[in-house]
This record gives sequence, C-alpha cells and structure tokens, in this order.
Amino acid sequence: MKAVLAVDLGGTKCHGVVAGLNGVILSERKLQVGAVGSAELALRKVCDWLSESALGAGHRLTSLVVGVPAVINPATGLAMRGPNIGWDAFDLGAALVDIGLPHQVDNDANLAALAEQRVGDAQGVADFALISIGTGVGGAVVSDGRLLRGAHHAAGEFAALVPDFARLGEPAEGLSEVERVLSGPGISEAALRLARAEGLNESAAPRSAREVFTRAAAGERLSAQVVATALRVLATCVSAACAVTDPALVILDGSVGRAFEPFLPQLRELVARSVPVAPRIAVSRLTPTATIRGAICSAPSQPGGSQ
Repeated sequence: MKAVLAVDLGGTKCHGVVAGLNGVILSERKLQVGAVGSAELALRKVCDWLSESALGAGHRLTSLVVGVPAVINPATGLAMRGPNIGWDAFDLGAALVDIGLPHQVDNDANLAALAEQRVGDAQGVADFALISIGTGVGGAVVSDGRLLRGAHHAAGEFAALVPDFARLGEPAEGLSEVERVLSGPGISEAALRLARAEGLNESAAPRSAREVFTRAAAGERLSAQVVATALRVLATCVSAACAVTDPALVILDGSVGRAFEPFLPQLRELVARSVPVAPRIAVSRLTPTATIRGAICSAPSQPGGSQ
C-alpha cells in the first residue's frame, strides 16, 4: 500500500504520521524535542521510527512532507528565522536527503492553511487568515484562493507585529512583542510574574499555558487577567489581518490557539469594535493537527486528505 510520511515539527514536540493516499492515518509518533536535545534530532528519530513502522506493515512510502515553525524558502528548503527550533539559515532540505524519499518542506502555518482550504473550515472561502499559536506565533494568509508567500517568504508572520507603538524601532531579542504575551511560554511567564507581583507563592501560580486557560475558564482572577491581556493582543493580530487583506474568516490553530475557543465571544467583540467589517472567527477542527493534514494534502501524488 502506498503511503506518505507527514511531520509537524514544533518548538516543543515533533509529531509525525504515516497516512495512506486517501488521508487515513496508519501510524503516528510523537517525541518531545527537549528529550532528545534538538529539533533536527527529534525530526530524524520520528522519521526513522515511522519509516521502519511503515516498512514492517508493508506500506511503501512515496514522499515526506515536513512543516516547521520557520520562514522557509520552498524552492531550496532553507529554513530562516526559526528561533523556536534553533534554526537560522539551516539547510533542512539537505538534512532530509539521506532519508531517501522525495521531500517537501514548508512553514507549518502555510501547510495548516492549505489543509483548512481543502478539508477544513475554509473550504469555499477565497479570503481567509490563519493564526497559529503555540511555542511561538505564526500565521498564513490566503487571498483570492491563493496562499500569499511574500517577497521574503514571510507573509502572515503575525509575530512580527508591534502592538505597542512606544516600542517601535527597539531591537527584538528572544520572543517578539506579540509572543511575549500570546505564546505558550509568554502566557505561563505572565502568570508567574503576576503571581510574584501580588506576593503570591510561586507554587500557587499556573505552571503552563494550558493551566492558565483552564483556571481562567473556571473564573480564577489571576489567570483570567492573563488571558484578557492575551485576547487584546490576539484581537490586534486579527484586526491587522482585516486591515491588510480583509479576510472573511480567521482560523486559530496551534495548541494555544485552540485553547482560546471558550473565549471566542470576547475575542469577537474586541475585533468587532476595531474593524469596519469583522470576519468570522473559528478554531481549527482538523486532527491530529492542521499542519499534518496540510502535509498529507500537499504530498506528491496525494489526491486529498480527510478529517
């Protein structure tokens, strides 16, 4: 049976699957990047494990597609500006050659947008944006049915926005202004700072972004304050997309992006107050991840995917 190898490599974990040409997932593997020391090594181990698994099951892999949180030149496979995985001008394409499969590399949010367009909420929507929030913040924009890449392959990089005009022109170090508030590490760190500022025991503070969202949904004041600040920055990102591309739909993806689902009414209200015509705002429903679905859809000789 012919199959494809699709990988979603993030700043925290590497998630890969083997899928049939009909999009049905046959096997999958997850690995924490920190457990093996680097994103490149995590990618290698996941690909090796899945390749052996496919061979043992009698599946013939026809291609490999990898989505990464970095600006990618799709023609060369060169990964630029990938701080969450420690890559800057990293030749990912060359690193994949010895796997022995025809391969494609693209930005993870671009692949997620492709999946939403083909098998997700953006089917039939010519103009939409996707904001991916996890260890970092990324995104993609589709205009008139076409994915926008930009002159430097960086269209849709919402992390580059400067929400505070007073900080304009200051050199960016580490997390961007947007990521300091909106990313998983930014949210958990904000909760810890707030707990310290209020003289609370650090052990009482939420230890992860997921815990912040859970506590905020339950009405805990400190966590609700952190989420409220994140919502304002997220609304700024959505409003910026509206000002530039006028999307009919904005989809939130990534582990943190999907965690905003209980707070969509507040987000929609903030956006509606800020733009002339507000888009529909939804959370991705694609599984196991939108990036993996996009990788499956874009694999050579792959006729389409399924949810």
